[in-house]
Amino acid sequence: MTRQPFAADDVVAGEWDGLVVICGASAWENIAAASSEMAKRIAPSTPVLFVDPPESHISMRRPGAAPSTVGPRLRLIGERLARLTPIVQPGIDRPALAALTDLVIRRAMRRAVRHLAADVEVVIVDGHHALFGACGERRAVVYATDDFVAGADLLGVRRDVLLRRRQRQARDADLAVCITDDLAKTWQSLGLETVVIPNGCVPELYADVDEAPLADDVDLEPPIAGFIGHISERIDVALLEAVAATGHSLLLVGPRPATPGAHRLDALLALPNVQWVSERPRAAMPSYLRWIDVGLTPYADTPFNRASFPLKTLDYLAAGRAVVATGLPATRWLDTDLVTIADEPAAFADAVVAATQAPLTVEKVASRRAFAARHSWEQRCIDLKQHLGLS
Repeated sequence: MTRQPFAADDVVAGEWDGLVVICGASAWENIAAASSEMAKRIAPSTPVLFVDPPESHISMRRPGAAPSTVGPRLRLIGERLARLTPIVQPGIDRPALAALTDLVIRRAMRRAVRHLAADVEVVIVDGHHALFGACGERRAVVYATDDFVAGADLLGVRRDVLLRRRQRQARDADLAVCITDDLAKTWQSLGLETVVIPNGCVPELYADVDEAPLADDVDLEPPIAGFIGHISERIDVALLEAVAATGHSLLLVGPRPATPGAHRLDALLALPNVQWVSERPRAAMPSYLRWIDVGLTPYADTPFNRASFPLKTLDYLAAGRAVVATGLPATRWLDTDLVTIADEPAAFADAVVAATQAPLTVEKVASRRAFAARHSWEQRCIDLKQHLGLS
């Protein structure tokens, strides 16, 4: 393999000792993710290197992507916070070439650490890449934010391949930080010590929702039930169909990848009281949430979803909105009557109608926001730093 030049933008060696390397399952600028939220909050007290999933030269040329380089790109994105984007040749990121992809990422990580002249305290890996040991770190931590084995079909990777990769991570790691009890049980069964730190929210992002300018591309009559997030196979379309059948407006905001059941979703979106708005920047979310009276978390009951902790439920509460959600273990873990749980289409739709008819009081909005604030990413980061022994 030809050795690629290393591009370092703005980042100079300095006080990077005690470095925390966080390898994300999604790129820094993508929709909010646990690994990037933790990185932002660790950085003020401890230097952090955030490692994106690998990008190919071709994908780096897509609209809105960072400028393409001939090699891995390292840059400063905040005080004590650097970002590394490993670059791979087109096709090297195919599942069949996973070991080669890991080799490229590990090499980029080592070179970034050398450039920073850093001493690495811990490497935290969110995802299935085999990256432990690349930086001479003192500790190796799995950040279990999804059951990637249960999500093999979603990832497009064979289940047996992901099983072997999970077993390797369990062998190489010292600790698994898990967002749900279900994930903790999985990693414990592999002999790894675990701690449960659920996902959180950013209450301040939604503090002024009711003063935000209304998004001007929404054309629906109130009351409006809304879903914000990936409109993927994880969603139970039958629940959304039932909500639309009540005659209430339904707003869907987020990317819509191709799925086997796309025709059913097409039929839903063709209804006059349903509108889909494609992916929007996170900063624009208050303008869409201002339209919404009831936030929906309509996840299907699958092994992958049962291990997950949807961020949107807490986001809706942080915006002061009513919430109707399916009874995933993470939803029940919240243990609050501020979220109405319903799993069957008729019950889900009835709960939405009831939520729109319930009087909205200042006290009710305040209680939702106060509950969300107790589950902030700030608090989650405090918990993580305590378990990692970081100051």
